[in-house]
Amino acid sequence: VTVSVLYWELQQMPAGQPPIFALAALAVAAATAASLPGETDPYYPQFHVRPEQNWINDPNGPMYDARHDKYHLWMQYNPHGRTWGNMSWYHTISDDLVYFKRLGVSLRNAEAYDIGGVFSGSA
Repeated sequence: VTVSVLYWELQQMPAGQPPIFALAALAVAAATAASLPGETDPYYPQFHVRPEQNWINDPNGPMYDARHDKYHLWMQYNPHGRTWGNMSWYHTISDDLVYFKRLGVSLRNAEAYDIGGVFSGSA
């Protein structure tokens, strides 16, 4: 349900009828749309794999998992900022290589031997 559809339905209500439910639905739809990056930011990539925020680089290890019929893609990621550093790996999966589900950080530099970061070629 989009905000424009709910607004149209609100306009079709008979005069004098309390529009409390339509207004509540409109508020929920507006809040939801505002929270979706692609709905509000014209520069947000629609078909580009990326986390919700922060710095990424170097897509790694694309693979197809035939057992689960899923594509996997990892990328270097800084979970703490928008610049290079704190190298970790971010993981996504897809059914069709168009829409990706974000799974979050899969390898992070949490151990003493990874203090410099988890770089491609080190996993």
